[in-house]
Amino acid sequence: MLNPKALIFFITIFTVLVTPQVTLATKVASASLLFTLSLCWFSFLAIILTKPQIQHKMAKGSLLIDAITGIIFMGVSITILTNLINQLIV
Repeated sequence: MLNPKALIFFITIFTVLVTPQVTLATKVASASLLFTLSLCWFSFLAIILTKPQIQHKMAKGSLLIDAITGIIFMGVSITILTNLINQLIV
């Protein structure tokens, strides 16, 4: 939960998807849901990734995992950048 990369990712997604027109109740519900899902997901990862068998498999596939993660983050970045440029043009 204190991972700065995850925090920046979630804040970025949240600011893009939640516009000023969204009601306060929806914003609170979205933030609560995001927090709860993140807590569950990162707790699950912490439990699973501490197992030696999983760590060994992760070490074998680290190059592929890094490549896929990089592609996903680049895709999200390009989408956000495209939206920002479109907002500036319009």
